[in-house]
Amino acid sequence: MNKLIVAQVEDGNSTKTVPQSQVNEKGVNPHANH
Repeated sequence: MNKLIVAQVEDGNSTKTVPQSQVNEKGVNPHANH
């Protein structure tokens, strides 16, 4: 599951990655959520 989240983050923002803690808290990266 971590790989899926990381893949989505990289797809939306390859230069920026969010820590797992934020991913668990927000559920989705605000930058990747366009």
